[in-house]
Amino acid sequence: MEKRTYEANLPLEAIKGFIYTRQQIDEAKLGETIENIKAKGVIEPIIVRKADQGFQLIAGYLRFVASQKAELSTIPAIVYEKLDDLDATDILMIENIHRQELSDLDEANILNIYVKQGFQQKDIAERLTVSPSYVSLKLKLLEDKEPLREAISKGSVTEPQARMLRVLPNTKALKEVIPKIEGKTVKETREIVTEAQKKYVKDSLKEQIKEYEEKLKAIAQFEKDRDNLQNQIDKLEGELKALKTDDKEINRNIQKIMELEKKYFPALDEITRLQAQINDLRKTRPEKLDEFVTSLEKERKDAYDKQAKLKSQIDDLNEKLKELRNEHKKLQEQASVLTQQITKLKAEDKQYNEASERVKNLKELVANYEKSHKSAIDNFEQLKAKVESEDKEILAKRTEIANNIALLSKQKQALNGKIANKKNYQEAIEVLDKKLKSL
Repeated sequence: MEKRTYEANLPLEAIKGFIYTRQQIDEAKLGETIENIKAKGVIEPIIVRKADQGFQLIAGYLRFVASQKAELSTIPAIVYEKLDDLDATDILMIENIHRQELSDLDEANILNIYVKQGFQQKDIAERLTVSPSYVSLKLKLLEDKEPLREAISKGSVTEPQARMLRVLPNTKALKEVIPKIEGKTVKETREIVTEAQKKYVKDSLKEQIKEYEEKLKAIAQFEKDRDNLQNQIDKLEGELKALKTDDKEINRNIQKIMELEKKYFPALDEITRLQAQINDLRKTRPEKLDEFVTSLEKERKDAYDKQAKLKSQIDDLNEKLKELRNEHKKLQEQASVLTQQITKLKAEDKQYNEASERVKNLKELVANYEKSHKSAIDNFEQLKAKVESEDKEILAKRTEIANNIALLSKQKQALNGKIANKKNYQEAIEVLDKKLKSL
């Protein structure tokens, strides 16, 4: 699309907003620009685009602010009648890269607009006719820790200084070193940072070693707790083993009841639950699942193939960029939806198969119990009532002990999970100790 422009003297009050609001202004440059404008006027026009109400400033922010402070009423401008956000950002960046009016952090924020639009760093570099390393170094500023970002924003730290400061291990180090390098040369900054790095890296390594040592102390306590739990479990199992009556038949019946309550009846309950789950899954499960998933995967592959071709066209045909990117986005969303469908279907199929296999195993368990304990199952309630009436206290005590053993075993298992990291912590301390000794 042709970008139609014209030149005009615009009232300053007609400029209602900015394509990008700066975080930092060079006060010295601003003062110099104000003096030049008072002496000679605005020689080079600012660049604006038509907005719903008035005009939006694209490039020439310093000249615009200086004109306001110089109390001008109008300013010369190149006006774009129609201009999208991406083209406007291109103009903003290209002009300010050449004029060097933007701060490093402002440049990084504007470059990040392209990243959010889906551009790779090499694509951004081509659009702005700069090197990829230029783009990469600027974007690095956005990853910095808060003290460094703040210093860059204020202008007290330059981009070369920021690159050197990034080797420092933590915010504490940055807060102490940044004031020392303000106004220093690159060489002086390097010497200060190198000296600080040795100190703070050692401190950081010592802190990490201390943290791992504290974790090992905690593990030592976990091991003691685990051993105590095992002693309690052993004691309870001894009590459980010793807890019986002189009547052998009652003891056998108690054992049968506990075994049936522990395995047989829970198995029946789980069969019921899993069968209901299988029935629910069967309602939504396609008849030919593999073929359906294969079909969806083919659709997804087609979508990704088309996406790749369209991306290539985007790189080659900048004039069709907006149209192709919209189609690219739709295909990406389509592929994402298909992936979700495939994932959901595969997950449901896995649940279905697992539930079916579990039901099969449980039915075998139930069948075995119905074969080996038929009499006890048929007469379960009478058998349980007989045992409860003859030795109710023993049955209750056995149940209580068995529950306590299960609870302690879970606590022991949880401690074993924490203790499992012991070797990793020991190895980490050895590695950190070697680094510390090498400094």
